[in-house]
Amino acid sequence: MEKRTEKALLITGSACLAAALVWAVFISAGRVRVERQLDTFDLAAAYSDVKTLSSFSGKSPGAETGILKGAGITSLILEPADREEGEAAARKNGLGIIYKSDNEKGDRLSGLPDGARVLFVNNLIYDKTRVLSKGLKPCLLELYRPVGYEGIPFENILTAHTVKDRELDKLSFPKLRDRFLRARFERRIGILYVKFKYSDAGYLENESFVTGISAALKGAGEKPGVFNSNPYLLGSGGHIRTKQYAAFFIALFFPLLAFFAGMRYFKGPYARFFAMFLLSLAGGILVSAVISDTVFMIKLEQFGGVKYSLSLPVALVLAYLVSKNRGEFTRRGLALAGGLAVLFAVIFAVASVRSGNFNAPLFPFEESFRGFLENVFRARPRAKEFLIGYPCLLLGLNMLYEERFKDFRLPAVILVSVGVFGLTSVVNTFCHAHIPFLMSVLRSVYGAVLGLLGGAVLIRLSRLLRRS
Repeated sequence: MEKRTEKALLITGSACLAAALVWAVFISAGRVRVERQLDTFDLAAAYSDVKTLSSFSGKSPGAETGILKGAGITSLILEPADREEGEAAARKNGLGIIYKSDNEKGDRLSGLPDGARVLFVNNLIYDKTRVLSKGLKPCLLELYRPVGYEGIPFENILTAHTVKDRELDKLSFPKLRDRFLRARFERRIGILYVKFKYSDAGYLENESFVTGISAALKGAGEKPGVFNSNPYLLGSGGHIRTKQYAAFFIALFFPLLAFFAGMRYFKGPYARFFAMFLLSLAGGILVSAVISDTVFMIKLEQFGGVKYSLSLPVALVLAYLVSKNRGEFTRRGLALAGGLAVLFAVIFAVASVRSGNFNAPLFPFEESFRGFLENVFRARPRAKEFLIGYPCLLLGLNMLYEERFKDFRLPAVILVSVGVFGLTSVVNTFCHAHIPFLMSVLRSVYGAVLGLLGGAVLIRLSRLLRRS
């Protein structure tokens, strides 16, 4: 009777999951079509920076504007004091115009043309009535909390990226270039607001810096131009909290479902790994479908509970495995398990804190390693998956149920629990709706392939060491 009930539940659950995935794939296909419309990048520079650069070069601001246009600049950002002169320079060189406005400096919007693009300092819209009546298009900067954007038509909110002034001098030109390219490739930012570095000897590097960004983007099939309309028009923007709660529940549930279903219905470490990965990927696709809404895709709203969705499934699996294997609590096993637990707790804490945090510091080697992965894969796989999660999961699954490792049950428990971190990370990848859907799929697949190779190597080594 119990087997018949379990079979019925399994069939019913599988049918529901299949139906949900069909819906999610349909939504995702529409999202991919919309994301492919984001084929225009806009390299913008402040006209005040152009004038400063001209003082180093000895050329007039107008001539410097022409040189920068040849390097790849497509728009000028105008302070209120520069509007008349900057508008003339932009029109002469066929460049787009973005007006900069700072409420603290008393700037007003009354003199701007209808439909103008406006960069509000610190993402603070201070005169929404005029913004709506004139059809102004706010440029939403990453890394700044948006204020006053409620009710602005989604197609009028333009995504933008820049570097903060206090960071500018700390970053070399190659690092700045990589940062802007990452903003475009990974997050499909429309407006790249570049800033310049000044010195008597190195001011010419600014032109090469702009040329390098433009050439790299055009080489990848991107089109330079004026980014004037946001094609992200998915979802209604309503029921945001409901979507966030639903996505959070899926992000918690599916790694657990993947683990227990894999352990219950599959045999061997590799079969279990593939089952767990595919179920976690299915959960990620469902999360993506739930939050495929413009407000999430342009980061007016974001998925909440990243840290909890990453860590809670790991803690629950650890508690389950410890309870199931409590008879293995020997002095030798506890000592080895304790050492592994401390090591992996540190790694897990660092990886969890780093997730979804733009401002988290990088290790000295990490930036170059990330750059290497981006150059090789473009869709950079997540290190927490292929370096930590999957190898630990495969090795732990192998040790947990192979007779030759019967004396190492507790270390195996630690390894499997840490391995679940890879499953939660897969789902978490799709919680970032501003990252293109296909990019998230590729990152997950690359991570699984690399993690599988790493885990296979660890399994082989562990068997050789145990045999010897």
